[in-house]
Formats: sequence, C-alpha cells, structure tokens
Amino acid sequence: MKVEKAFYIEADPEKVLAAMTSPALLAEDHKSRKCLSFDLKDLNKTASEHKYQIVTTEYTRGLGGIDKDKTEKHTVVHTWNLGAKQSNWVWSSDNEMSNKAQISGGTGLKAKGKGTEVTMMVEIDVKIPMVGKMIAGKLKEGFEKGWPLYIERVTAWVKK
Repeated sequence: MKVEKAFYIEADPEKVLAAMTSPALLAEDHKSRKCLSFDLKDLNKTASEHKYQIVTTEYTRGLGGIDKDKTEKHTVVHTWNLGAKQSNWVWSSDNEMSNKAQISGGTGLKAKGKGTEVTMMVEIDVKIPMVGKMIAGKLKEGFEKGWPLYIERVTAWVKK
C-alpha cells in the first residue's frame, strides 16, 4: 500500500531541509509521539548526502493495543540527497512481528512560489494472513494523521 501527500510550507527549500534534518527538531517530533527514548546517530554526512539513524524505544503495540509492560526498539535510517532535496527512509524493529512488515518512505522538497512543496510518501506491506491489510490500513491512518502535525512543527521551526 503506497500513500503520498503534498503539503506547502511558506519558506525556501533550504530552510525546510535544515529544519527537517535538525537534531533538535527530530528529537522534539519523536518525543511528541511519546517515545520513551530517542537516539540520533549520524552515519554519513557529506556535502551531497546526510544519512542518519534514529532509534526509539516505545511501549509494545499489538492487535490488542499498547502493552505498557513491554517495550520495543524501532530504527529508522534516513538518507537525504541534499542537492536533490529528496530523502528515503527504511523502518525496522525488534518487535517479534516486524519481520512481517516492510515500511519505507521518503520526502521530497520542491520550490513552489514563495515556499516549498513537501511531498511525503510511505509504502506499507504487512505479510500476515487475514489481518495484514487491516494492520497496513491502521498504519496508513497513522501516517495520514501524523504528517500534518509534523508539517506544523516544521513550519513553526522555520519561522524561528
């Protein structure tokens, strides 16, 4: 299942890119989603590419909801092509069911008028018989609900 949505931020693409790759904004964004811990590590940073890894610890989520007796680690590796202002990311987790889910996505920034068109994309594939499509649908809803909040955060950040 692929989901794509475009947003507009009234700031030039360089400012938007700087905000989206800011360690402070990344920490603020993840902590707003109630992660228990957040760790950011640069993997490669050159004039043309910025690759970093975010590892969060969260309460375990399952079909029955959130289990506050257990935690799981989620890892997302982001790779930004700085010249093209395009990113790709890949998610993984130590959750026992994560080997059945493939989640990846990306972000594209393009100058538009006096601002930036931000295109967010995610691909979700959950290979669990009978319930995989339902789980993918819930994940899709989560992205669709979370993206506008993230864009609001980035917009506030670029106005600082």
